[in-house]
Amino acid sequence: MTAFGDWLLSTRKKLGLSQEELAQRANVSKNYISILERGRPHPGTGAAPQPSRKTVEEIAVAMNWPIEEPLRLAGYSASPELSDLSPDEERLIAFYADMADADKQAVITIAEALWRKTKEAELVIGRRRPTENEILEE
Repeated sequence: MTAFGDWLLSTRKKLGLSQEELAQRANVSKNYISILERGRPHPGTGAAPQPSRKTVEEIAVAMNWPIEEPLRLAGYSASPELSDLSPDEERLIAFYADMADADKQAVITIAEALWRKTKEAELVIGRRRPTENEILEE
């Protein structure tokens, strides 16, 4: 299960809502609620179900629940200044949120290495001047 799926199942049951009732209130299908609650990866793609930010918000509103917790559990920022993310950026954040800690650390290590290589390449081809720190590091 995903963190959002766990939250969805337990909160829906606490509120005494059936999947069908919640689906009607949130304007999604009962089947989709079931898929989100189970959180199992799709057999064809291996990807866990990932609701859109709008769907998470609609589900929270349908249950009269503050949106911050379900957004966070689904991998989205509740911060209004970060709500301008593209769908791809939101999916990437949600994917990262569901990773094991060791996998998150591997992603960070790879991203840092790529960032360093990009900065080194910019210096080599002369796109920018080295900073004072970069000169001192050499």
